[in-house]
Amino acid sequence: MERDSKIQSGVRRKIEASQLFKMSLKKGFSFTIKGEGDSMWPIIRSNQDVKIFYTPFKKIEPGDTILVCTDKGENILHRVAFKYEHYIFVKGDIHKYPDNFIVTENNYIGKIDGKFLKIYSIFYRVIGRFIVPTIYKINKKYKSKK
Repeated sequence: MERDSKIQSGVRRKIEASQLFKMSLKKGFSFTIKGEGDSMWPIIRSNQDVKIFYTPFKKIEPGDTILVCTDKGENILHRVAFKYEHYIFVKGDIHKYPDNFIVTENNYIGKIDGKFLKIYSIFYRVIGRFIVPTIYKINKKYKSKK
């Protein structure tokens, strides 16, 4: 029981930190963070610097890459797959389907400086759905043989 309380407290602190980060972005600050993981490969690689700034939730469009905070307190950098009036579905570029959580204005933090990252077209869909996962698997097998 005490362990669950500590976990919930840690999650709450992470979410509060994300909200402070969002408030700073709203005041005009921008931040550079390091990408982590392979879900946005090859567009964003692990340890690549990515600039985050604030864009109102209403102006977010499919194809934008955004930073969101999940209900577990994890910050995730994924691309907008679908947008409806009050919520968004995101997905990593190497994933076939959207993530299993909904992004609302409350857990949206900021947007990537998308001058070179905004890719949303037939070409992107083909690359994101078929070619990138295949290249990623080949690359991973090649690295494991070294």
